[in-house]
Amino acid sequence: MTLLRFSNLSLAYQGDYVFQNISGILVEGRRTGIIGPNGSGKSSLVKVLLGYLKPCQGQVTWVKKVRTGYVPQDLGLPLDTTPAEICRGESAEFLGKCGVGKHLWNVPVRLLSGGQRTRVALASALSSYPELIVLDEPTNHLDMEGMEWLETFLARFSGTVLLVSHDRFFLDSVVEEIWDLRNGKLQVYPGRYSDYLRLRKARESHLATEFEKWSVQVRNLKVEIANRRAWYEKAHRDAGQNDFRRRKAKKHARQFKAKEARLEKLLSQPPEKPRIEHGPAVDFRERGYRTRTLIRATEVSFSYPAEYRPDESCPFRQFRQSTGPASTTELRCEVEPCNGSVQVLDSISVAIGPGEKVGLVGPNGSGKTTLLKLIAGQLVPCKGVLWRNPNIKVGFLPQMLEELDPNLPAHRNVSLKTGLLPHEARNLLGLMGISGEMQTRPLGLLSMGERTRVALTCLTAGSFDLLLLDEPTNHLDIPARERVEEALRAFSGALIVATHDRYLLKKVSNVTWYLKGGHLEVYRGAYGGIPPTPGGDRTGLRPGDETDTVDTPGSAASVLKIRMAYLASKIAAARDSEEKAALDARYQEAVEELRKITRGHGQGPAG
Repeated sequence: MTLLRFSNLSLAYQGDYVFQNISGILVEGRRTGIIGPNGSGKSSLVKVLLGYLKPCQGQVTWVKKVRTGYVPQDLGLPLDTTPAEICRGESAEFLGKCGVGKHLWNVPVRLLSGGQRTRVALASALSSYPELIVLDEPTNHLDMEGMEWLETFLARFSGTVLLVSHDRFFLDSVVEEIWDLRNGKLQVYPGRYSDYLRLRKARESHLATEFEKWSVQVRNLKVEIANRRAWYEKAHRDAGQNDFRRRKAKKHARQFKAKEARLEKLLSQPPEKPRIEHGPAVDFRERGYRTRTLIRATEVSFSYPAEYRPDESCPFRQFRQSTGPASTTELRCEVEPCNGSVQVLDSISVAIGPGEKVGLVGPNGSGKTTLLKLIAGQLVPCKGVLWRNPNIKVGFLPQMLEELDPNLPAHRNVSLKTGLLPHEARNLLGLMGISGEMQTRPLGLLSMGERTRVALTCLTAGSFDLLLLDEPTNHLDIPARERVEEALRAFSGALIVATHDRYLLKKVSNVTWYLKGGHLEVYRGAYGGIPPTPGGDRTGLRPGDETDTVDTPGSAASVLKIRMAYLASKIAAARDSEEKAALDARYQEAVEELRKITRGHGQGPAG
């Protein structure tokens, strides 16, 4: 049964159409995924269908009125409220069903991780017992276990699902129909994402064939018209008063005019032209340095300080760099971690050699980013030894893109990072899809997808023995993700990529590092799913599983301490006094929250 119908919808911003004259239906009980390049209007279409945006033209008709649960891309949660305040009374049961432990129910939303916020937003949407769930980029902040939980939940949901996503693995697991929105048009494909790929390829092949036939017809008609016009003009000149030749000339005139009418009709009804979409021109180059081992970690542990802000005298910044006779560089911390530290990595031993392509996976907060920063030399182990061959060149793409200056334009960032001349930086950015005024705008005004392309541009300008990539496909659309995958598969150097993008892992990795609970396990071979932890332990929550964690002050305090550790690291890396002051204010807020919690339970103030 049709749930809603929309016809001839058009939406424009400042005179530019986002989409134009699109029509379709949403079928009750069906799980539908909306895909398309960044900026194609996917989120806008959802908002038009739900009544949050008014189209320029067209009509949306709800055939059947239903309760709707909507989770927008920005989640829309008040940052100063708690999960318990968002889901009050009987609605609180949905927090447990969505995997939000009771120890988090009274923690302000602003202190929760992205994945935890997503679960709270979903619990809030489910509390109305919806018959239709609408999700905009729901996997953006979820780790793999969170994604598997959401996939299972949606598979069991008996109502209708409409979701926007760039996650191809997720789409393949969940949806039964694809709406492909691109170039202002909407095309509907039955089946999962893999079915869509096959059907779209067949459709584009058919379009190319039909367009070529049309082009040949147009080309031949133009030649024929030109020839007959020339014959007519010659016959007319030569005819003089000869009636036979005059009749023959008129015959040629009738023929080329008929051909002209046919050509006019063909040109007025051209078939759809297939569009070849080019993602960014990503190309990673290897230096070609040959050695047996690039990186070796021996019993490496790392902890973040929980109760103080790091400064120039922070013990985690004091380390000894030793270069031995065998061209070895070792990084060690000279002091023990302070009491109350939050341990992230515990006695990790691992090595990587040339050509290995490592997929680094694990739950949110397991320390993947920390491990990459240790390998990159931005952090130093608290215990153990991290050896890095001093002759190798390492390229690093951080998750938050903090190595780029948000106040400088894209081309200036690339020039500073790579040493390229301004015109060279502009040309390279153009190949990555950053062109025109986007190159001159301050980086902070670009979208996260555009900023990621700028960061990738910096890497493509160099040549490296080892690439460290932290969530490289975050914020990228599907065409861009595919180009990144192609480039990484072609890269002959070594790679460590921390990602939740399972499509990327399956295509690129030949080794999997699974990080959980501070420990690292190595699995040889391409990625084939989340590896089990020792003893077969799996902690991924499933729909309907109640979380009976006791709500203790220590649990909420731990969340605050982790938040403080994160802010402390950001303060240490602040580029200017203004940024440092803003981060410091957020840090002091967290300190005050922690003091309130500890006082409320009869403990002394933190610190």
